[in-house]
Amino acid sequence: MIAHDVRMALRGLRRNSGYALLNVGGLGLGLMCCFLIVLFIQHERSFDSFHAHNAYLLTAQLPMFESVAVVTPAGVTPSLKAAEPGVDHVVRMIDRYAAPIRLPNGDVRTVHSFTLADADVFDVFSLPMVAGDPAMALTAPDGVVLTQTVARALFGDADPMGQPLALERENATLTVTGILADLPSNTHLDFGMLASIEGARRFAGPDALDDLTNWNYLTYVVLREGVDAQTVAAGVAERLMTAYEYGPEDAAITAKLRALPTLRFDSELARSGRIGARDVRLLWAFGTIALLILLIACINFTNLATARSTQRAREIGVRKSLGAERGQLVRQFLSESVLLSSFAVAIGFIGVVLALPVFNDALGGTSTLTLHQPGTLAVLGAIGLVAGLIAGTYPALYLTRFRPARVLKGDLAQSG
Repeated sequence: MIAHDVRMALRGLRRNSGYALLNVGGLGLGLMCCFLIVLFIQHERSFDSFHAHNAYLLTAQLPMFESVAVVTPAGVTPSLKAAEPGVDHVVRMIDRYAAPIRLPNGDVRTVHSFTLADADVFDVFSLPMVAGDPAMALTAPDGVVLTQTVARALFGDADPMGQPLALERENATLTVTGILADLPSNTHLDFGMLASIEGARRFAGPDALDDLTNWNYLTYVVLREGVDAQTVAAGVAERLMTAYEYGPEDAAITAKLRALPTLRFDSELARSGRIGARDVRLLWAFGTIALLILLIACINFTNLATARSTQRAREIGVRKSLGAERGQLVRQFLSESVLLSSFAVAIGFIGVVLALPVFNDALGGTSTLTLHQPGTLAVLGAIGLVAGLIAGTYPALYLTRFRPARVLKGDLAQSG
């Protein structure tokens, strides 16, 4: 039965190829735009959701500032390790920005994303290494890990492991102890060279990592199972109040631990303009645009199908007079709609593949939207087929209301 309906649908579409191309092209274009927006929303919602550990970013609110402080003092880390038994790992990160590097052959290259971090950074973030031991890579003060892209830029096809890198400004030499896979696009982390934070003592002083006044460090915390994040944060705030000799009469310092997957659309961080946080209303706006585009495409699909009613009326009248039931005709028209929408889904996917590079460039090159995930393909395909089914329902019900006797007499005005 289904095979017969499909054959009849294909035969009808072949007879009306111009209509089929117009309808499929219009729905396919709408689906392509919808698919791109869905991929963008999915990409944004996936930020930092791939880390295996229960990790948080520590932020603070100081009385003298209106916005949240994303950075905290370096000395928070040793105090957390000493005073909070529910803490598994604490990691500080500080961005040194551009760093002129002298290679062993004497060439000087600039790495624009040079970051310092504690040795157990790989116990906080799920960042796969392609060479080296993550447990040992940053234990030495001169250890440095490169991403694959930076490693290729500095050393080409040569093996970078164990190679010295001279920091021109700090008059220090680092040794490559690991190669890290390039960071995914759906993370707020942004570095190409990750060095041991112990090296900061060389250029910032021996007490640089114990200071509670130098608010320049991103602090990440991994908690043990069952530990309340805000209780730990309250302890941090209390120690900062003590360090700054704030009394009960002073405005309080507050602290908060924010789960990594929530950072992208944290409204407070969006107002502070740090770590790439965005207003969640952006997603709602894009989602609304996708629904409107899909709705317009479905309406156009429905209008084109309904506009052909005069051409299909005699066919329907003849088939009804020969004994065809309305349910059979409805199924036939829905088969045509699903077939058209299947072609439109294919066009939509082809359009997405062709448009993705341009779309990513329009987003500033910071996103890399892909169709490689089976779940993504299934969701997008379902959206297209359901849209085609919904768009074809009204024409199917409308066309099958025609009364055969009046249709065959040419009286379409009174036929339903």
